[in-house]
Amino acid sequence: MLCERPHARFSRQLYLGENLDTDAVNATYDNGVLTITIPVSQQARARRIEIGGGGTGGGGAIDVGTSDA
Repeated sequence: MLCERPHARFSRQLYLGENLDTDAVNATYDNGVLTITIPVSQQARARRIEIGGGGTGGGGAIDVGTSDA
């Protein structure tokens, strides 16, 4: 458990990954608890890509995501 004194100046640095949407960061402070929300960028989110059959009648889809999942 980590206890920090509220009467002193405090700072903390976090090193985050590159796939985050830093323009949409949200922070709230409620009852002494700081909550920071940093969403994953749209480019890094998992998505489904449809694959055409190319005349063979095949076709289908693949799911693409990040290696961090």
